[in-house]
Amino acid sequence: NIDIINENIVDLNQNDLDKLIDNIDCIVVTEVDNLEFLINLNEKCRIKNKHFIMSDVYGLFGWCFNDFGQIFDVLDQDGEDY
Repeated sequence: NIDIINENIVDLNQNDLDKLIDNIDCIVVTEVDNLEFLINLNEKCRIKNKHFIMSDVYGLFGWCFNDFGQIFDVLDQDGEDY
């Protein structure tokens, strides 16, 4: 199941944010410029063993950060095709 939250999660109080995290397996965050909030949210997700993805696009440029926890292995060490 996928639920979309169209409200600004930055404005949620800590209890509501914790309840939100408790009820998900993975959170995908876009259009949030508050770095302190994003770091805090990622740390909360990591503590609760939840997957965290944040991404944004600025014109022609975009970025994505994934944190799938301690047990996630990246096997591609150099990004080159084999």
